Amino acid sequence: IRAKKDGAFVLCKLSTTSSPVLCVDERPLNLSQKSILSLGKTKYDSRETHTLYQQNSEEVVRVLSSRNFAALQTASGKLLYTGNGAVFGITGKDVPRGEWKEVALPDKNVKVQFCSSDNTGAFCLVVSDKGSVYFGGSNKKGEAGEAPGRQPKPIKLKRIAKLKDQEVVGCACGGHASAMVSQDGKLFMFGNLDNDVTDSNTGVVTALLGVPVSQVAMGRSHTVVLSQHGVVYTFGSNTFGQCGRNFVGPKDKERGTYVRVCVCVCVYSETSLLWTPL
Repeated sequence: IRAKKDGAFVLCKLSTTSSPVLCVDERPLNLSQKSILSLGKTKYDSRETHTLYQQNSEEVVRVLSSRNFAALQTASGKLLYTGNGAVFGITGKDVPRGEWKEVALPDKNVKVQFCSSDNTGAFCLVVSDKGSVYFGGSNKKGEAGEAPGRQPKPIKLKRIAKLKDQEVVGCACGGHASAMVSQDGKLFMFGNLDNDVTDSNTGVVTALLGVPVSQVAMGRSHTVVLSQHGVVYTFGSNTFGQCGRNFVGPKDKERGTYVRVCVCVCVYSETSLLWTPL
């Protein structure tokens, strides 16, 4: 049994008479049951190891988790959560252990394309298949693209007004800051940021204008940006070297060029991870 690049599995028939051993036939293999396991204690479930989700009716494509809640994005475009719903602006009793509740989007006939939350479960961003981006949770430092109130309360999911004319394809949440990538490759950021990072009116990151951005990832106080050409840009705190300053990246010895990066991730709070194609 081996895994394919698209995440599927195949059953291989091997020929032991050849050297090396070759796969002479393969057939698709479908898992009869898929589960999501949770490790460690949380406020919504005190067990250290348990099955978080085990329903074959919905294919899960993304998982969000913090100490207060867990959320699942499904292939059909739904967003389900268990635990405390404040990150989505939902107040009231927590969803009990083992139960899941669907998060309703403000607009009708849209599906969830991408979602992200900060590590503490204070706020979230949700991107729809129509390119709209919604903010939910606590807007303490202007993460929603607007000034916070004196006593900010959790906000129900609502569209970010400053990006109503933008088609958003990706997002990330950091320490009191949010970031969004548009279809045309612009990067927008709101929240607790240095004054010279973004345009105060639009939120666009001015230093990266002209650079086609494909992905963004955020830690507590640093940001990693990946361009469509595989070039990585970082800014923010470099206290622990998370921005790669004074660090020479891996080089192709034959060609003398830096390797191309395909995925970037920030591990909260002082680590950056970069994946390169084989």
